[in-house]
Amino acid sequence: RYRYGIAMANNNDSPLTVTLTFTFDGTSALQTRQVAARSHFVAFADEIFSVPAAGAATLEISANGSVGSGNFNITALLFDRSTFTNVVPAVIF
Repeated sequence: RYRYGIAMANNNDSPLTVTLTFTFDGTSALQTRQVAARSHFVAFADEIFSVPAAGAATLEISANGSVGSGNFNITALLFDRSTFTNVVPAVIF
């Protein structure tokens, strides 16, 4: 019933390489995306990964090879088929 989305804005004058790691039930899947300079990337998690119908999972976002590098903004969204809710992501520096 719920869909989780992410939106990233690259505030840099150069491209940003972002690695997305989705972990469910001890298994991880990785995807790498390049966000152009002064641009953005928006997607639902199920458009990037094969997301199970139920259960708890984590989505980790690393920029330029390590958590906390680069100057970019992230927001997470929860969509319940009728409305969006902003979800504040946990940030590690």
